[in-house]
Amino acid sequence: MMKNHSCSQTLIKKPLVNALQLIALASAASLSSFSMAAPMALEEVVVTATKRSESIQDVPLAINAISGDFAREVNLNDVKDMIKFSPGLSGNSQDSFLDTISVRGIVSNDFGNGGDPSIGMYKNGNYQGRNGSAVSSLFDIDRIEVLRGPQGFLFGRNAISGAISVHTTKASLEGQEGYVELDAGERDIFVAEGAVNIPVSDNFALRVAGYHSEEEGWVDHLPSGDKLLGHNKDAARISAKFVTEKMDANLYVEYEDRKQGGTVYVAKEDQAYQSLNALLANGGLPTLAARGKHGEDVSDLDLNGTGQGIYDGGNVLSVGLQIDYDLDEMVLSSITGYKSHHYAYAEDFDGTSAELFWYGQDQEGDYIEQEFRLTSNNDGALSWYAGASYYEENIDTVFTGNQSEEIYCNIYWGGSCAYAVYIDNTYYSSSYFDSAGGFSPASSGLIEDKNRTVGKYQGYAGYVDLSYQFTESVSVSTGLRYTYDEKEMSQQSLPAESVFNGGVQAPITNGVLTDKADWDEVTWRVAINYQPNDDTLLYFSTTTGSKSGGFNSFSLTPAGDKPAAFDEESVISYELGYKGTVLEGRAQLTANVFYYDYTDQQLTFAYPDSPNITRVGNIGQVDGYGFEGTAQAVLTDTLRFMTGLSWFDSEVNEVENFCENLDVCEGEPQPSTPEWTFFASLNTAIPVTGGEWFGSLSYSWEDKRATSLNPNLSRNVRGPREAQLSAGYRSEEQWTVSVYVENLTDEKYYDGGNSNAAADGSSFYPDSDINPSRPRTAGIRLGYEF
Repeated sequence: MMKNHSCSQTLIKKPLVNALQLIALASAASLSSFSMAAPMALEEVVVTATKRSESIQDVPLAINAISGDFAREVNLNDVKDMIKFSPGLSGNSQDSFLDTISVRGIVSNDFGNGGDPSIGMYKNGNYQGRNGSAVSSLFDIDRIEVLRGPQGFLFGRNAISGAISVHTTKASLEGQEGYVELDAGERDIFVAEGAVNIPVSDNFALRVAGYHSEEEGWVDHLPSGDKLLGHNKDAARISAKFVTEKMDANLYVEYEDRKQGGTVYVAKEDQAYQSLNALLANGGLPTLAARGKHGEDVSDLDLNGTGQGIYDGGNVLSVGLQIDYDLDEMVLSSITGYKSHHYAYAEDFDGTSAELFWYGQDQEGDYIEQEFRLTSNNDGALSWYAGASYYEENIDTVFTGNQSEEIYCNIYWGGSCAYAVYIDNTYYSSSYFDSAGGFSPASSGLIEDKNRTVGKYQGYAGYVDLSYQFTESVSVSTGLRYTYDEKEMSQQSLPAESVFNGGVQAPITNGVLTDKADWDEVTWRVAINYQPNDDTLLYFSTTTGSKSGGFNSFSLTPAGDKPAAFDEESVISYELGYKGTVLEGRAQLTANVFYYDYTDQQLTFAYPDSPNITRVGNIGQVDGYGFEGTAQAVLTDTLRFMTGLSWFDSEVNEVENFCENLDVCEGEPQPSTPEWTFFASLNTAIPVTGGEWFGSLSYSWEDKRATSLNPNLSRNVRGPREAQLSAGYRSEEQWTVSVYVENLTDEKYYDGGNSNAAADGSSFYPDSDINPSRPRTAGIRLGYEF
């Protein structure tokens, strides 16, 4: 939601190296897909993470960057795919949710819409929002910056665990240019991407970019014959630049239509599975189909008769405008963003052939933000930036939880629905039905449990960051931020036919229930930077962060009069880092160690007396610590190497409620987070008459992950591990042809796993593996730059 290989065994493929004379992956400083090869060198990667253009080696933050050329070269599909090349991040998934992404062990556990994600997604400085709207395709991208740890001083909206910041290619006044690229591969893969830049005048330019991607799924749904986990996506972006002597304005308007498969759950044949099978047999109902092999699914695909099955689709409109005005000693920036989206999602959560639990979500929302920032623009010892921001969000969602009435009665009453029913929060026995005329089933035979949540959120923040250069080698930075968030949320049970409604996912409400709350927090940062020479940077930082509280999407207060609320969570993080250029400029190293104290963690858990109803509460305290490092080196004039490694450990306490009021979870590590992650790459470009041969080989690996905080229920799920090979020719006439093979060794794994069973065996939701891995995939790519 297997057999181990050592990293060296998987990476060293001597026959391939000897045959192709290349091994590659690109790093953040990867070779441009269309530029002619020069002798390999370490390229300077320039980022704007600190609101100034700086070499990534001079930025005292745990940050790595991925170029847009590299994203195209290795077929990064959307922003989550780059996780495999970012130490400290894990948890990619095949859907549009953010609740699997772990940054240093911190993950967004709430899948409703009453809270906020822990990781911040940004595009050109604009906040991208939540599940269903934040995930977007990567096309015509300049770079992606990945920042780890609390981020409260770089963006209008803060992020408590880390940030992924995408920068699209801006319109340029330099001249008319563009590119087009086509990709075709197995399972009817077809990708078309292109862009054209048009200077309209000396101070105005336009850039138009487009993208289409489609692929047939790779999971066989045995009952229907359908293919799951495929996609069909279309996107377009118009960018504009307008400049004067004092002003630089950049606008983008982007629209994306995404259609893809929702999460595929594959039920484990565990104790809960066997217990459910026995109940079905005793009730005279069809028993469960046996679990299929890897790449096969036996779930009941279409519970509600819509014919849509498992799906994940959305339409997202994004608009961003940044205006920078030079005031001589400082730069005034205005950053305006707007997003509107509609998102629909459905999955068969239980992963079995029974109508046990189908989950659906249909949401629409809009978001607007405005930030003003002043940045110093001088060469003095003091540098600074300060800003203020405001946002408003409206989100309207209908959640659906479906279950067969007969299965529900067999699970909770051990018999048919004719003998018991649940009405107005009360269970009635057969004697009630004798007097009431018997039980009338829903025409669909399903409990269609629907609840609607409507959120109206707003907030503002102010921040300042100061840096002072005390000596040529020592500087100190300090920052202060004030954040205010206000949320109003309404929850309502929608009418449905079955008398059991309210028993599957959400409580019964008498009309619309509304509550409002607000949270404010002051956070701060102090960093000491030591740069003894141009090639070495040492830094130590202490940073605090926070995330506002919110409301539950699936539960009420004990009195049942309003949505249940939860409070903010906070963290203090300590980090010691090193960045250096060594071997006479032929290698660069980064390394950092960190420790954090995370309090009032927001976790989703079940009511002890009603395991179907989930809620979010502040029931966790985490001590996390780890190491992250990268290295890249020029090995020869035609060969460059890069690698990255992370290690993480943690201890979780104050989580008795999460573990059925037992202390078995105390001191356990964070679940869903691997202890180790690793990637490595080699790339080459070999000049020949008329052009160059180029190629790459990459490998990424994640350690196993625990599926639950409760050691009595948890199991270890093997992490993803994949190699990718590509090779091609680039001509002096600017056309390119290459072939690629992804998942080179056809590794079989799952994105993750669920632990659903209860310690006392009372749960009838089997444990599940989530999303079978994409098989080995070969294709060809053609490109032309003009």
